Amino acid sequence: MKYIISCLTYNYARFSGRARRKEYWMFQLFNIPFFVLIKYFAEISSIFYFISILLTFIFFIPFLSVTVRRLHDTNRPGTWSLLTIPVYLEEMFKIIHWPNTVTITIAIIGSIILLVMMIMPGNEGENQYGPDPKDLDIE
Repeated sequence: MKYIISCLTYNYARFSGRARRKEYWMFQLFNIPFFVLIKYFAEISSIFYFISILLTFIFFIPFLSVTVRRLHDTNRPGTWSLLTIPVYLEEMFKIIHWPNTVTITIAIIGSIILLVMMIMPGNEGENQYGPDPKDLDIE
């Protein structure tokens, strides 16, 4: 729970440093079911649809932040996180009438590439993005 709270408060827009796999996946375990529920309610009513768009924008920054820091932990630049934009902003692409086949193709390929990167263990010890988060984490 502390990782989720940390991503939504202290690390909300912190793109420097590194994030452990545990921090990334704990945030995703909260984020994915939360947005499945939001999407379900958005189909029920137009007010929920508006709320879902608003929450998408609010949660996009901590999602991108923890993804960038996770990439830093594997000694990769945060620009790889740009592959997540079509996945996370799927609703926004519908609003601006982006071609659906392009969005789906980019989302699938980008998701597979990033999934592999997020599963890989981070570099042990310090790297160019900062100290090892496992050394800093006191449970």
